[in-house]
Amino acid sequence: MGLEPNARAGLIAVVVGMQVFIIQPGFLAGLAGPLGLTEAWIGYIASAEMAGIALTTIGAALLGGRLRPRATALGAFLTLALADMGSILATTPPLFLTIRFIAGAAAGLLISIGYTELGRSQHPDRGFGYAIMAMLSYSALGLFLLPTAFQHIGVGGVLAALGLMALAAVPLARSLPTDGHRREAAKVSHVTAASRWILVAILAFFLGQGVVWPFLSLIGSTHGISDQQVANGLAVSQLAGILGAFAAARFGAPRNHLRLLVAGALGSAVPLVVLVWPVSGLGYAAAMFAFNGAANIATPLLMAIAAAIDGEGALVQRSAALQMIGLASGPLLATPFLEGGDFQAALWLSAGLFLLAFVAGTRTLSRRVALT
Repeated sequence: MGLEPNARAGLIAVVVGMQVFIIQPGFLAGLAGPLGLTEAWIGYIASAEMAGIALTTIGAALLGGRLRPRATALGAFLTLALADMGSILATTPPLFLTIRFIAGAAAGLLISIGYTELGRSQHPDRGFGYAIMAMLSYSALGLFLLPTAFQHIGVGGVLAALGLMALAAVPLARSLPTDGHRREAAKVSHVTAASRWILVAILAFFLGQGVVWPFLSLIGSTHGISDQQVANGLAVSQLAGILGAFAAARFGAPRNHLRLLVAGALGSAVPLVVLVWPVSGLGYAAAMFAFNGAANIATPLLMAIAAAIDGEGALVQRSAALQMIGLASGPLLATPFLEGGDFQAALWLSAGLFLLAFVAGTRTLSRRVALT
């Protein structure tokens, strides 16, 4: 893989932290029947887990170098494992929701620590690219296997498997540093302008994703495309996402950042503009392929640019928090535009946010060059 031990541990921490979030559609669908949860309770549970993730990624960003990676990761792995196992014993929806909030809080710490260690590595572009590839592979495999798993081992079996996944990662905590890294005060003024622009780019990009990602299936349906064609288009787009993340890992040297930014940020906007007009099933699949490929070039790229500005990790922690804030806030931002099933305004809004991410990203790169 070509990553240092702390970066490999960081990669696994990110995947384990995302263990439910990236298979959420299949996971939530499996809860409805066996647990007797209403659609409203499923929505509350999903929101609670996401709130836990957002809360601790923000907290980690505020604490910065005061967070001890090894001890925190060890506690987070164990807490997540206990929460997954404890969810099996939950007898009421409020109790299940509370435990999933705790699971989300532990997951958010792992995501923040994992991203930070990837950012501190010698080759952050490679590390972030591999991390996205690992998450997409896990997501594709998980979503494929979940229906069969729920059928044969039930909700308890799935939750136990998630708990074992967290427990299996515990030994990796030894590869993480014992102490956080504190930024020198003199360095802060040198990176302020570039860091502000990259934070704007990251927030804009993940807001853009949040605005449109939950509604891509519905957008396909509004074009008269069958449910199976929509599902096929989204499934194929997962392959494009893996290829996009691989491109970011393979070609992510700083000299290529501007080219990758064009491909990632602008490449995410163009397919959404295409979907403003009527498309066929094949056209929808092509748009999803292009969108997911470009978005997964931009995701590791933006994190790698943040790491290049501040290799000590504080800026990456803030970036991880903004990623979660953007993904959580995007659907709320889109809601006023969705009445009557008209998704055109949401598509334009998302494309505009990707354009803003591109502009802010180019400003970041120009500021970074000026500092070198």
